[in-house]
Amino acid sequence: MKLLGIFIVACALMLVVVASLMLGGKGTARHVVQVQSPAPVPTRPGPVEPTRDTASLQTSPPKEPTTAALPQSGVTAEHEQQGAEAETSVDAAAAADIDDPEPRAEATWPDDPRVAEIRRRLVQARAALRADPNHETARRDEVAALCELGDWRGAATALQPLLDLHPDDTQLHFELATILLRLHRWLEAIGALKTVVSHEPDNHRAWFNLAVAHQKLGHLDEARRAWDRTVTLDPSPAAHERRGEVLLDLREWAAAAEDFQAVLTHHPDADDATLNLALAWSKLGRHRDARTLLERFLADHPRHIPALNRLANVCWEAFQTAPDGNPNLADEVVTWCQRSLDVDPHQEAIQTLLTQARHAAQDGD
Repeated sequence: MKLLGIFIVACALMLVVVASLMLGGKGTARHVVQVQSPAPVPTRPGPVEPTRDTASLQTSPPKEPTTAALPQSGVTAEHEQQGAEAETSVDAAAAADIDDPEPRAEATWPDDPRVAEIRRRLVQARAALRADPNHETARRDEVAALCELGDWRGAATALQPLLDLHPDDTQLHFELATILLRLHRWLEAIGALKTVVSHEPDNHRAWFNLAVAHQKLGHLDEARRAWDRTVTLDPSPAAHERRGEVLLDLREWAAAAEDFQAVLTHHPDADDATLNLALAWSKLGRHRDARTLLERFLADHPRHIPALNRLANVCWEAFQTAPDGNPNLADEVVTWCQRSLDVDPHQEAIQTLLTQARHAAQDGD
């Protein structure tokens, strides 16, 4: 009997243990994935707040209308805006990205621990979304991770469900527009940004990006209006420079010159602004001012091909418009062309200009 009693007690204890395990299992059946709090869509600083256009350098006398930017192989302009890393806009330096021929993901090393952490967060967010497709925090984390990885197409797709849930959220429209600018989907970006500025007319970042998108499509009048609003709200050097580029294309030389002078007040060594101010002054007939500006710049950057070519063109235009056809100007053209060709001899247009200037100098003698 004692043995039977002990057996019954042992069985009872086993039943209690099994029951507690079953209840514990029910209590932990639903695993909640922890995700990070919403983060703004990351972008590299810069003016889609950048920056400069990527039209080809004009090595021959300027054609009309004259595009503003003057990059050359091996020579680039830097327009990084410090402290703008947290901005969710395509600013001056970011425009360098959207000017790329085709959008592309950021190059990363497979064993980069930062990339591994981003991918871990992406996997975590998507696991939460499989359990709850309407998990907004997880959706935002997915978008942020995709942006950090440079997967702009994926980010645009991932952001759409949030817009479906919150169609009046202007911040979401702004983030979508930022991504669309990275993808060179200018018209769609314009639509999203118009929604933002219609609700937030003083949002200078939205106006900046709207101006960039219009400028990319060649909508010069619309771009000029958007830049005017941007400069009114936030007269940054980047906004002045981009508006100046549009004004050059609109042949509003005096207004363009004022914008580039505003840039040089803050950044005296800015190469694009220097070259474009020289162009505007040349168009206004201020050839001496343009030459002095470029000569001063070349004193610090003697092998800067765009500046050498611009100075050669300014001197050539001054020679052609001088009443007496001053042969000294033709000699200057020869000098600057030769210096440019010493740096890069494979410039057909400059070689042609050099030949023309030599003939003109000989005729003057």
